[in-house]
Amino acid sequence: MNKGTATKKFVALFKARTMEFIRDRGALSWNILFPVLLVFGFAFAFSGYGDSLFTVGVVGGGKRLERTR
Repeated sequence: MNKGTATKKFVALFKARTMEFIRDRGALSWNILFPVLLVFGFAFAFSGYGDSLFTVGVVGGGKRLERTR
């Protein structure tokens, strides 16, 4: 098999698989809509203000750190 034949076969297979993917509505929706919805879901879940305050204890003494803001 020469290089031209292998390239033609690859292109034909690529076109056929792409058309099969586009025609399958379920695969198309899972591969396009689901990731977009997932991004929006995570953006909504983890959005908010960055002013989270935590109390941290130091065991064994040490210098007291002041908040700089």
